Formats: sequence, structure tokens, C-alpha cells
Amino acid sequence: MLSYYSQPRIGSGTVHNHTDWEVDVSELDCLILDAKQAILHEQYRRFQELQQEKKWAEAMQQFQTTMSCASDLLNESLGLLERVIEKQRLKSQPPPSSAP
Repeated sequence: MLSYYSQPRIGSGTVHNHTDWEVDVSELDCLILDAKQAILHEQYRRFQELQQEKKWAEAMQQFQTTMSCASDLLNESLGLLERVIEKQRLKSQPPPSSAP
């Protein structure tokens, strides 16, 4: 299973990407994504196990659970990405002018 990180992560803090943006990602954000990814990984493992055992009805139920976990992880990741983009947008805006 692929990790949601494009490069190995050392920890939270400032993340540098290929466009040289500096992005602040909180430790809490990293922990939440790590936990959701671990849950998804476990659900997917259970699904594969049920498939191998040819327990088709249970496997289909597990598939729905697995897809729900995947959706949750993707939504959380998207929310984090949107927050990061908004922070970057606010940082790049010129300061408001003081008109008399």
C-alpha cells in the first residue's frame, strides 16, 4: 500500500516540496493522518484475508468498510491540503495598504 507521503517524513514542522514552498504541518495533523492510514491498512488486510478464505459475503462487507476508511483518509488529506494552500495564499498576499 502506498503512503500518502511523496517522500520519507522525518517529523512534523516545516515541509519543503519541489516548488520550494515552506509549509507548516502540525504534529496533530501528522498523527491523525498516520492513524487513519494505519486503520485503512488494517481494514485492507482483513479484506484480503477474507478473500483468500473465500468468505465472499464477509469480504464484500469488509470491502465497504475499507472503502469508507479510504474515503475518510482522502477527505482528511484533502482538508489538510486545503488548509496548507490557504495558509500559503495568505502568506503570499501583500499586506493591506493603510489608506487615510
